[in-house]
Amino acid sequence: MNEIWLLKTHDDFLGEEKSFYNLYGDYTYLLEGYYETLQSQLSGVNIHPTTEESLDAYIIAIALEKARISNIPIPEYKIVTDKTKVDSFPVLGYAMNPFSNNSYIIDNQKFYEHKIKSLTLSGKYLAVVQKLPMEDYRLDTIRCILGKSMVKEYQDFAMMVFKVFKLPLMKIKVIVTLDNYLLSAIEPLDYDTLSINEKKNLETMGEWQK
Repeated sequence: MNEIWLLKTHDDFLGEEKSFYNLYGDYTYLLEGYYETLQSQLSGVNIHPTTEESLDAYIIAIALEKARISNIPIPEYKIVTDKTKVDSFPVLGYAMNPFSNNSYIIDNQKFYEHKIKSLTLSGKYLAVVQKLPMEDYRLDTIRCILGKSMVKEYQDFAMMVFKVFKLPLMKIKVIVTLDNYLLSAIEPLDYDTLSINEKKNLETMGEWQK
């Protein structure tokens, strides 16, 4: 990671006052990006994401609820244990434990019984299952850079998610149906994986701070 990781936005960015954004891209609890945010907050810097915003985004059940109350469309979902029964398929299952970020599309009961053990680490943790449409849908990943996507189709949705979660770099997993975009999960997007065009676009929105 480049030593310069803090970006100060221009005055006209989103019509807000200047803010500082942590551009590590991975704000996972106890990793370097998280600690850089924590140190900045303790120093009184107006930085995003805050440690609270990071946890809200990466803990999937919290992210889904935060999206719902902010009027971002989400799929029907429930929090499950390894004993929870699922009535209909297909579903998209996510691990919710500190050791794994596995996810699986599950289309039948036998496969569910097998994969729920993996998602819950044999019942030690909870998992999330999201209901998928029976047909006519796709799963996409939006690369969101300070609310912008290089894919025009997703520009409005990316900005809507960014304004709620405040993660400057994120991958937004989305369930695309015939009439909607449903937020499925938010995952890290490391700065070092950005394309040249994504980095150029990012630099039009602010200035690096040394």
